[in-house]
Amino acid sequence: MKPFILLLLCIGTAALQKNVPVTPENTANVKIRAIIDGIEQTTGKVASFNPDGYITAVQSTSSLAPTQIPEVGGWTVFALPIAGNSGENHTIKFTPDGSTHIELSPLYTFVINDGVYIEFNGTAPPVSPKEDSDDQTGVYVGIVLVVLAVIGIIVYFVIMKKDPTDMGYVKAEPVDYRTYRFKY
Repeated sequence: MKPFILLLLCIGTAALQKNVPVTPENTANVKIRAIIDGIEQTTGKVASFNPDGYITAVQSTSSLAPTQIPEVGGWTVFALPIAGNSGENHTIKFTPDGSTHIELSPLYTFVINDGVYIEFNGTAPPVSPKEDSDDQTGVYVGIVLVVLAVIGIIVYFVIMKKDPTDMGYVKAEPVDYRTYRFKY
């Protein structure tokens, strides 16, 4: 049974889809403001994970909080309808692109019928330079150098108006129609 639950957790986390096996009767409609590295997020997905790691709610649509609400008016929020039981600590995660998952803090402590506005903060993982296994910069540099060398030799002989065969290079003269004699 545990491998099956683990499989459900992996599938749900990758796709960020609700995967709680038994939906609790209690809900809370929490308005989440996601701040990543100090920047308010207006697009992406927010998900709530219960203490067992199941996804209890997912939201990909954001809206502006009404300006009449003091302190939070004008926030961009994701209205997350979290299912849970009173007192549970839910982890909130944000993904800007569906592949990078950022855990937000603080934890949300579930309150039945809650409608609170909360600002959650997170830090994006460092961007690592792409490893390009098809990097052929060295090959291209080598080709360019060979071409430049050939062009340089041609330009040298044109400017000097010299025949390369007069400069000691091998010259072949026909002796008869079948053999050549080489001079050095």
